[in-house]
Amino acid sequence: MNRTIAFLVVLASLVTGGCQTETDEYFVKYSINSDHYQIGHKLNLTLNDVDNELNLIIDVNELVETTIGPVPYGFTASMLAEDDGGGDTYELYAEILVSKNGGPFTTKAIDGSEDDRSSVSLDYTIDF
Repeated sequence: MNRTIAFLVVLASLVTGGCQTETDEYFVKYSINSDHYQIGHKLNLTLNDVDNELNLIIDVNELVETTIGPVPYGFTASMLAEDDGGGDTYELYAEILVSKNGGPFTTKAIDGSEDDRSSVSLDYTIDF
């Protein structure tokens, strides 16, 4: 009988040990960097927030970082940076980073290229 109880206790701890708790807090950092040989160009940047999308117009040739949160476990972070309609192309470097419970931000999705392009899109679902 004692062996059965001990087995059930060990089994229960293994099953629940990897589960997320309701107290876990996640923060998402979106990062976009762009390069173009001329100044004055703009990018439309769309970011997924907890309740809606954030639509920003940002300058090319600048690093832009935006942090949101806390967001729940299972949240899908997504970002889209695209030319503002002028038909230009850029070197685009995008990252999604996540912090859990105040820990350091860790890169979860990255897309960077020296090849010119008019847009970059990334997404990541929090599953750790």
